[in-house]
Amino acid sequence: MSRSESETHHRAAGEPAESSGGEPATPRASGALGRLLSLLAVGHTAMFMVYMGVGQVLLPVQVEALDPASKVADLGLVSGVAAVFATLFNPLAGLLSDRSRRRNPWILGGGISALGALALLGAVRSIVLVTIGWCLVQR
Repeated sequence: MSRSESETHHRAAGEPAESSGGEPATPRASGALGRLLSLLAVGHTAMFMVYMGVGQVLLPVQVEALDPASKVADLGLVSGVAAVFATLFNPLAGLLSDRSRRRNPWILGGGISALGALALLGAVRSIVLVTIGWCLVQR
């Protein structure tokens, strides 16, 4: 085994490879990976804010304002119908995006339509329309 093979063989798994100048080599993709991770963090935070902020705070308040007497049953109905809707239609949207072989337009379209559905959700004044709006946000 040559000296460089021996050094490579004995190097710990987490240590970076050395370039010919004796300094650790950095992969070219590290900048792209950093951007990807930053965008994923922003996207995850936005999704968390939508589902926790709207779904856990604003939706129950809106349901209570519409029907204080049966707010628990109404919120259960809205949440249950939206969960079934999401369970059925999210895989369908995934199938369509796989068939088109382009996911970015589907992701962008889904995000824009969710924003529109949130705006609609804020303007509705009946439990049926709240249910439809929350289903559209969930899709």
